[in-house]
Amino acid sequence: MTKFPRRKFLKTIGSAAVATALPNVILGAQSQSRSVAVIWEPGFRAIHGYDFTRDALEQALKGFTVAFLNERELIAQLDATRFDLLVTPYGSAFPKRAWPAILKYLRAGGNWLNLGGVPLSVPVVRTEKGWLVNPRQAIYHKQLGITHSFPVNAPLSLFKTNHPELAIDFKPEEIYELYVRLSSSNNEPDEAGSDGPHEGVVTPLLWADTFAGRTYAVPIIQIDRLLGEFAGGRWVFANFNGHLSWSAIGWLAEQAAWSAIEFRVRSAATSRKDSL
Repeated sequence: MTKFPRRKFLKTIGSAAVATALPNVILGAQSQSRSVAVIWEPGFRAIHGYDFTRDALEQALKGFTVAFLNERELIAQLDATRFDLLVTPYGSAFPKRAWPAILKYLRAGGNWLNLGGVPLSVPVVRTEKGWLVNPRQAIYHKQLGITHSFPVNAPLSLFKTNHPELAIDFKPEEIYELYVRLSSSNNEPDEAGSDGPHEGVVTPLLWADTFAGRTYAVPIIQIDRLLGEFAGGRWVFANFNGHLSWSAIGWLAEQAAWSAIEFRVRSAATSRKDSL
């Protein structure tokens, strides 16, 4: 049998062929200890995120082989064939010089976990006097299909989730809702804003409903990029500031490291039997 990295498998043949290809493929990445790259810079502060120590992150990611990389190391080493997951732990903030390396990694189908805020919205630059925070801007995350964001006050009602690990000591203060565009082309090229082929799937991992049953806020989402420029990657965003337990961070990292998955069952033929 052939060993084939799972991300490359998805990016090469697409999710439509999974059912027929799986018997002949060993997804090698599943049987190996998965590796994680974490951006970590002393003195770099989170914006719209959470304050936690490196020790807490190490505890959360104890099931992985973890590399804490500064800006320079990340630029030199970040590669989708080397790291199964990229963790950006500073909320909306990120080292500006690392942007080309991050974009290249995501275009190669890399998986990504962003903890807090609006992903890649506040670039920060190293200067002789320390880190200089630039104004908030959308130019970076727009290239990833995240077109807009807006803040929502954390509701007083209980949050709902199918994953109890996420609810442990979950204390949001403000939630940042994202507009995500999953089409890179239009069905009607002459009509700006028209729909196009969907290249991914957004899944809420934790949410709050109103008393009328409508979803009010979704502080944790998962995006599976199935087709297009970022095919193969799974992005998980904990887009709020407040507190998230280290066990929840570990669960989110495990979830993100699986890469994009879509499983469909369709009948090839139908039959009908009249009842007596």
